[in-house]
Amino acid sequence: VNLIYLIFGVPSLFGYALVVKSITKLRKTLSPSFFHIFIMTACCNVATYINTWFTMRLESEESFFFYYEWINKVAFLRNAQQLCIGYFYYAQNLCVFLLTVDRFIAI
Repeated sequence: VNLIYLIFGVPSLFGYALVVKSITKLRKTLSPSFFHIFIMTACCNVATYINTWFTMRLESEESFFFYYEWINKVAFLRNAQQLCIGYFYYAQNLCVFLLTVDRFIAI
């Protein structure tokens, strides 16, 4: 499962970087609010992917056992990762809502 997650996720991150680069080049022709919301959404999506990968996906990998052994000893970091999962999902939904409202206002 982790291999599938990496095969899908890593090229998607490069694709996302390409889209962000393209949007940045078109910055002058786009609405400033759309540009800022899009960049915020992109950062939130990448942070969600990385946090979820470390928090949930790598638990079954034997080569990362040292990480989970260490993170379980440091309660603050373990709790922060768990908190970030919910926070990032909420932030993703909020960003999509803001993009939708921005596009409706633009029409």
